[in-house]
Amino acid sequence: MDWRQLMTTLDAVLREGFDAYKRLVDDTEPILTALDERSGDGDFGANLKGGLESAADRAGASDGLRTWNALSEVFLDDVGGTSGPLFGLLFQEIREAAASADSLEALLRDGAGAGLAAVQRVGEAQPGDRTLVDALEPGVTALRDHEDLALAVAAAVDGAISTRDLIARRGRASYVGGRAVGFPDPGAVGIALLFVALGRASGLDIQPALDRLIRASDGSGSGIPEESPTTPEPTAESELNFVLDAATDARHPLAALSLEERAQVLETVADALETHSEELVQIAVEETHLTAGRLTGELGRTSFQLRLFAEVVRDGGFLDVRIDPADPSWPVAARPDLRRSNRPIGPVLVFAASNFPFAFSVLGGDTASALAAGNPVVVKAHPGHLHLSRRVTSIAADAIRRAGGPDGTIALIEGHDNGVAALEDPRVKAAAFTGSIAGGRALFNIAQNRPEPIPFYGELGSNNPVFVTPDADADAPEQIATDFIASFTLGAGQFCTKPGTLFVPTGSAVAKALHQQQLPGAAPLLNDNIHAGFQKRLTELRNAPNVRTFRAEGDPEANPPAPILLHAHGKDVLNDPELYLDECFGPAALIVEYDSHEQMLELARAFPGQLTATVFGLEDAPADLLDVLAERAGRLLWRQWPTGVSVTAAQQHGGPYPASTTSQTTSVGTAAIFRFLRPVAWQGFPQNLLPAELADK
Repeated sequence: MDWRQLMTTLDAVLREGFDAYKRLVDDTEPILTALDERSGDGDFGANLKGGLESAADRAGASDGLRTWNALSEVFLDDVGGTSGPLFGLLFQEIREAAASADSLEALLRDGAGAGLAAVQRVGEAQPGDRTLVDALEPGVTALRDHEDLALAVAAAVDGAISTRDLIARRGRASYVGGRAVGFPDPGAVGIALLFVALGRASGLDIQPALDRLIRASDGSGSGIPEESPTTPEPTAESELNFVLDAATDARHPLAALSLEERAQVLETVADALETHSEELVQIAVEETHLTAGRLTGELGRTSFQLRLFAEVVRDGGFLDVRIDPADPSWPVAARPDLRRSNRPIGPVLVFAASNFPFAFSVLGGDTASALAAGNPVVVKAHPGHLHLSRRVTSIAADAIRRAGGPDGTIALIEGHDNGVAALEDPRVKAAAFTGSIAGGRALFNIAQNRPEPIPFYGELGSNNPVFVTPDADADAPEQIATDFIASFTLGAGQFCTKPGTLFVPTGSAVAKALHQQQLPGAAPLLNDNIHAGFQKRLTELRNAPNVRTFRAEGDPEANPPAPILLHAHGKDVLNDPELYLDECFGPAALIVEYDSHEQMLELARAFPGQLTATVFGLEDAPADLLDVLAERAGRLLWRQWPTGVSVTAAQQHGGPYPASTTSQTTSVGTAAIFRFLRPVAWQGFPQNLLPAELADK
């Protein structure tokens, strides 16, 4: 194509892009107005629509360059509001870039890039400030890094949608605080519509991206209802297909990264989390009832975990390389040259948990270990912290893109039905879950009943019993009592490792010390569903035969509930172990007195699989008790409390069912990476066809 043909083609696309943008703004003006009424004067939609109409009148039937010249003049000179001149600067830079561009992608890369610089120079906005920059910057970055308009459209739309979880730090929206949270910034939506229009003019199928943008923006329609800004926004079937296709497309490019490049991706995500820590903690505080101090520590654990997995990736030991050279004298038959290593299993579906909005959610241990293994991850958001999930996903996707990872490496879906649909989809090759026994078992069954069953790693439920021997009971009763209360009430009893039952000898000194201890005050639970579940299970326990209230200083049935200690005897527990020993998720615990060593062993045997089991003894611990507990728990503790779960190489966070669905694996610690790997043996291959780790050095 010669220069004249190129300019004619670009000119036509610019004109069609303008016309498409005008039509889109005409259609969405009520939505843009409604968004601006939440965060500004309510005039953005009318101003954008009016400016485009004036530019169309001034340009008439002109070619694309003259139309965009008129567009920039109108918005710089005539359109009111704070956004008018900023849009004018962008339009002006795109018009000037058209004079020297050799492709539409280059035109937009240079023009939108210069426009972004001009907008930031005048308005001083940065990504994360909840302005049009949040859509413009990722679109420009995609063009600059990949020169792919389709990726730029998706990035701009994602950026616009991400603003619904931000509190404005610039412009008029900064005056309204959190009132606009749950709804995208109108200026960012206007920029995303511009990218969509230019994509449509160039012949791209932009409908899925447009549908996603409209759904997220229209508070009166299928998007976020005004009365509940954290209601899940069910992922449409077309968008779910887009997400799963993108994850499938990212599978091979992600696996093809060198180990150093993969490690850098993880570290870049960790850096981005810490850069945005103040913003993310603020969102989490507003959504979860958890304290800023607790959330700040949890975010630090999450970024540390990503960096720890980066070290694991660099080391390469997780590949588990095994090389057996050919040996014609091998007993029975000659041995061929065999070389084996681990490879990524494929796209992983992660069901986020409610009780750890950072450490067991979008970038929690399941996601970190799956990414470290080289797999794309699709996260099914937990409805208890949707804003946080959306924002963390946006930050992570941007960091992965900047680090050289492929688009589609991480994505978020919402809604129960979409989680099930994704789990049933053949593009998903493994899944991980943290939550209830009932929910986890239902999902496990779906995963196993697929035409192609897949690994499903569920962490479900655990009571985490603590056994105090008679010698230990007499040795340090006050300390055990004090530490037990601190452990079972930590986080309002909403830890999966909360010690739910304390076994002490009849006439226990620990029990007497507990009766003298003061319990902490009431604290809100994470959400209404957890509160309802706690009340239901607590009622079952309180109504069990011969259970009495041992200690309560407030109302455990109130909202928020006060902590409560209950008491029972071993013989009653053995009559109906399930009734007494099932998990009670919340600030309650049961003290059980046993009559003899034999009864203590019988009580230990009554437990199904557990995440942890703790023993307080002296130097000579009963070996038979340890044997019983080792058969039932993934982690045994000696004179320590289970609510601390260190992220390290030797950690085991998983146990026999129902603690988890696969007792041989862990969801915490570096060994978690092996869940998302699959061994492949290569027999007789020449050196040049072997994976790098299997070739002779």
